[in-house]
Amino acid sequence: MPVPLDDNFVAHLLDGKVETANGFSYESRTLLDFRQNGEAVTSTGEAPLPGVLPLGGLPLGAPLAKHGPFVMNTQTEILEAMRDYNREGWAYTLRINRR
Repeated sequence: MPVPLDDNFVAHLLDGKVETANGFSYESRTLLDFRQNGEAVTSTGEAPLPGVLPLGGLPLGAPLAKHGPFVMNTQTEILEAMRDYNREGWAYTLRINRR
């Protein structure tokens, strides 16, 4: 599976085994992080088609703030999310997702 040079790309290896173009080998339950380096992922070993969940795309270039399970663009948004969670728990997030 080729990885475009401009893309950020991660592959969650669910089962089996993969090997990168530079010769590194990874077993199941591993998150492979390819950051704009043009590497490729090929399957090897016992499983001819390893279970891989590929995720990737062009970088957004947006700022990133994170704290525990919260990931937002700014520290202010993190504090707002923490306040909402402390006030209403995960029910708040479930209500937002149903809209």
